[in-house]
Amino acid sequence: MAEFFDKRCQQNRQLWPQEEDQKRQVESDWNLFNNALAFATAKFAYYHLLPHRDLMIRPLTLGTPDFERKTVEFAYRSLQDCLDCF
Repeated sequence: MAEFFDKRCQQNRQLWPQEEDQKRQVESDWNLFNNALAFATAKFAYYHLLPHRDLMIRPLTLGTPDFERKTVEFAYRSLQDCLDCF
């Protein structure tokens, strides 16, 4: 999306920097935030939040079709049953 708009707007309003050192820094940050940290954050959140079924059903299904809500509820019951075995 940024590339699409950067081609169509004034240079001083572009999202991606034009200077090579700044461009390298943005690419480095992008990889860090969207790869390494995103994965670690997701693992942390799943580990701590997934056990709280009653708390998590709503945010996972808010605005979704009825069949998707029911699927999440079913999957949660199945997952909880599996976890209780350990």
